[in-house]
Amino acid sequence: MYKSCIIFLVAEIETKMASLFQVLALKGSYHGDTLGAMEAQAPSSFTGFLQQPWYTGRGLFLDPPTVFMHNGKWTVSLPEVFHSATLKPEDTTFRSRDEIFLKSRDESNLAGLYSLYVSQQLSQYSTLSETNKQIGALIMEPITVCSVYCHMIVVNLILQTPIPFFLLESFFLHFPLACMDFWIAPKRIAKFVYLMFNLIRWMDNFIVIQGAGGMHMVDPLFQRMLVNECRHCRIPVIFDEVFTGFWRLGVESAAELLGCVPDIACFAKLMTGGIIPLAATLATDAIFDSFTGDSKVLYCYSLSLELLFGNFLKALLHGHSYSAHAMGCTAATKSIKWFKDPNTNLNITSEKSQKILLRELWDAELVQQISSHPSVSRVVTLGTLFALELQADESDAGYASLYTRSLVQMLREDGIYTRPLGNVIYVMCGPGTSPKMCTLQLLKLYTKLEEFTLVKTKMNIN
Repeated sequence: MYKSCIIFLVAEIETKMASLFQVLALKGSYHGDTLGAMEAQAPSSFTGFLQQPWYTGRGLFLDPPTVFMHNGKWTVSLPEVFHSATLKPEDTTFRSRDEIFLKSRDESNLAGLYSLYVSQQLSQYSTLSETNKQIGALIMEPITVCSVYCHMIVVNLILQTPIPFFLLESFFLHFPLACMDFWIAPKRIAKFVYLMFNLIRWMDNFIVIQGAGGMHMVDPLFQRMLVNECRHCRIPVIFDEVFTGFWRLGVESAAELLGCVPDIACFAKLMTGGIIPLAATLATDAIFDSFTGDSKVLYCYSLSLELLFGNFLKALLHGHSYSAHAMGCTAATKSIKWFKDPNTNLNITSEKSQKILLRELWDAELVQQISSHPSVSRVVTLGTLFALELQADESDAGYASLYTRSLVQMLREDGIYTRPLGNVIYVMCGPGTSPKMCTLQLLKLYTKLEEFTLVKTKMNIN
C-alpha cells in the first residue's frame, strides 16, 4: 500500500510538472509529426481530431507578420495587433528584398511595436502562481513558416529527365536504409557515396518543383526582436533548420540572415545533398553540458527524496531517427564541402566581408513580372526557393483547395511535374542549379499562368 501511494504521488507530480512547460512558437509553423512535435504547433489542418486525436497544443503561439512581393514591391503584412498610427510607409514597404534584412531596422517604430507585443505576451508566463505555466523554449523556423509536412522525407520531382521518378524515393531513401548495417565495408560506403554524388551533380542541372501549403516568409525583424526578448527572459532559443539549413535560403544557415545565434539548432535534408536521410542537432556548451555527467543517473542523496522520486535519468535518451550512420555522415561531409566550394558550386560568391553567399538564382525582372500578374496575390523568392500564391475566393483558398488543379495539368504537359497544395505553388532548385535553368522554368510557369488566367476568365463569363 505504501509503495502504491508513492508511485501514485510520483506520477501526479510528473504530470503536474509536465503541464507547467509550454513552448513559444509561431502560428502556421510545423516541426514534425511525432507526438511531442505536434504539441509544439498551433491548431491547424494537421491537428484536427481525425489527424491527431491526442493533440492539445501546449504552447503560446504568436501570429507573425509576413513579407512578400506584390506588384513589384516588397511589403510587410501586419496582423491587426500591430496596426498603429505611429507607423510610416517606409516601415512596411521596401524597394528591394535586401532592405528587409538590414539591421538598421532594429531602430524603427515597427521594431518597438514587435518588442512590446512579445514582452506583453511573455509577461503572462512570468509568474507560475497566476498561470501555472512557464515557457520552456522558443522554437521557430528562421525566416520561413511552413505549415506543411516537410520535415521527414522530401520527394523532389525531376523535370524533363529520363530518370523514372520512383527511383528518387525507392532507391535514394529506402534502399540504403534497408541494406545498411554496421558491418558494411568502408570501401563500399565510399563507392556508394561517389556514385550518388556524381548522379546528384548531374541532377543539379535540372530544377525541381515541390508542392506545399502555407509557406510564408516571416519578417526577419520580428524574429530578431522575438529572440532578443527571449534572451532577456533567459528562454532558450531553438532554430528548426531542417528545411532552411545548408543553402536553401541562399546562406549556409538561415541564422546568418537573422543575425542571431540559437542555443539549439536542428539540421537535415540538404545536409547530405538530399541523397540519403541524416539529421543532426547542434547545441551551445551550456545546453550540452547540462546533460553530461559521470553517470546516466542523477542520484538523489536525500533518503526522503529518493523514496519520493527515485533516481532521475539525467542523460538525454532521445535522438533523431537518422543520426550518425556511416553512409549519411560520409555523404554529409562531402556535401557540406561541395556546396560552399566555388570550384564545385559555381553559384557561390563572396562579399568584401568574406561572407559566403549563393548568387541570385531567380531573374529579378521576371519575378517582378510574375508578382504583378492579376492572378497572383503574393510572391516570395529567397535562395533556392520561389513561391507564389494565386488569387482565390476565401471559400476556394487554403490547404484543401483544388483551385490550381487545371494549372497543374498545364504545367505537366510542359514537362513540369508538381504537387502544389491549396492555391500555392512552390518552385525549388538545388544550390548548384544554373540561373539559366531557373529562368527557363519561370518562363514556362508564367506562360502557363497566362493560359490558366484566360481559362478562368472564360469560365467566369460563361
